Amino acid sequence: MSVEIFSEDSISPSEATNGLMLPDVKASMAARPARLKARTDKFYEILPQSAKLSQTDTARAKAVARELLKNLEDDWNFGDLKNYMSEENYLSLRSCAEQSASAENP
Repeated sequence: MSVEIFSEDSISPSEATNGLMLPDVKASMAARPARLKARTDKFYEILPQSAKLSQTDTARAKAVARELLKNLEDDWNFGDLKNYMSEENYLSLRSCAEQSASAENP
């Protein structure tokens, strides 16, 4: 393997790479091999199915946060948590659970 030395002011990047440098994103996308194209397209493609999964996941996360909030309140009111955390920590945790239960995107 040999390394060529070029002076900074005498060449452009494409000359230094013997024309192997791609000039822009379009050229890069067009130059992808078919196997790589299939994998990257699959990764970046947004389909209605993936949007539905996201909505389902959001609804599930909100339901879990509401259940956590209910359990926190019950445990605090019955005194179970008072032995393990201060009221300040409880209120902070409760606030986080409330934000998650009402957030657009948890």
